[in-house]
Amino acid sequence: MPADRSLKFERSNHALTFVRQFDATADQVYRAHTDANLIRKWLLGPPGWSMPECTHENRIGGKYRYVWAHSDEQGFGIGGTILDLKPGTRIVHTELFDGVDMGGETIVTTHFDEDGGVTTMRMCVIYDNPDVIEAALATGMTDGMQMSYENLDRLVAN
Repeated sequence: MPADRSLKFERSNHALTFVRQFDATADQVYRAHTDANLIRKWLLGPPGWSMPECTHENRIGGKYRYVWAHSDEQGFGIGGTILDLKPGTRIVHTELFDGVDMGGETIVTTHFDEDGGVTTMRMCVIYDNPDVIEAALATGMTDGMQMSYENLDRLVAN
């Protein structure tokens, strides 16, 4: 059965959970989330954005930093620390935006579950302040995420 490529999200009091499927192995999707050279190719959101800075130390305690730029819009960045890794299965990290108020540092847990060559990714973002969930959704983040995941679809197909 082909992957359901629509980005779905569930909201609870302190969390947003995003669910997306890929026609790829869990190892491929995991690697695309942990290899800076691959991240720079797909995590770009809408057209016109670039990622001039992308570092990812793929180890527990490692740091990551992504910075996006656009000729017509204000850029922004995020960074954090890898808290836990289970290759091909799970990533847990902190996330702190600069240039965008998301209510402080969040904890992000991403699971990769493969069934018959289709990987379901579940990414849960835990917020300290539930009021920022609506603000986060209002940024258009889900549209940007969907476009980035379409880039990831093309990347893992090659």
